[in-house]
Amino acid sequence: GLAPLSEDAKVEPDYIEVAPQSDMELERPNARDILASIDPESDLPPIKIASAAPAPNEAGLVEPEKERVYAAPMPTIDPAPDVIAITFAPEEIALNDQITPEMTQQILLKTAQNKGMRIELRGFARSEQFGESAERRLSLLRALEVKKALEGKNIDPAIIDVRPLGRHAKSAPYDRVDIVFTAAP
Repeated sequence: GLAPLSEDAKVEPDYIEVAPQSDMELERPNARDILASIDPESDLPPIKIASAAPAPNEAGLVEPEKERVYAAPMPTIDPAPDVIAITFAPEEIALNDQITPEMTQQILLKTAQNKGMRIELRGFARSEQFGESAERRLSLLRALEVKKALEGKNIDPAIIDVRPLGRHAKSAPYDRVDIVFTAAP
């Protein structure tokens, strides 16, 4: 049989206590956290936290504050436009440096600030040598390449939709992927 536990023995529970989620609101990332996740080496201004209200002195009086320090303002970043076009050379699939760090910051900020925002990748391709089916496949491969690059930049793949449209671009350039920001359905 089993020996009885001594009074000094500690028994660890085999479960973890979790606060009920109904009372908790999930915290959305702020711009500073997003920028730091993109480039940890970036030169963001330090945050100085304001001190708590001073305690009354022995006479029961509160002395006036000498200096109050607030958090440093975030650097301003222009929000991404509603459509960002990434162009490709004819019949080319590979991305070079078309997705810049600034573009990544804009995309991350736009999706973090707009709950329910989705990203639609619309791929276009035009080829004089091949038919419409090949153009559609090429536009799909380009859009998937952009999606893979965005995932590598910490953009949630669950909010990215891919639409290969082949030769159905309404304007030039005809070899491109449009990053379109849309509201959730």
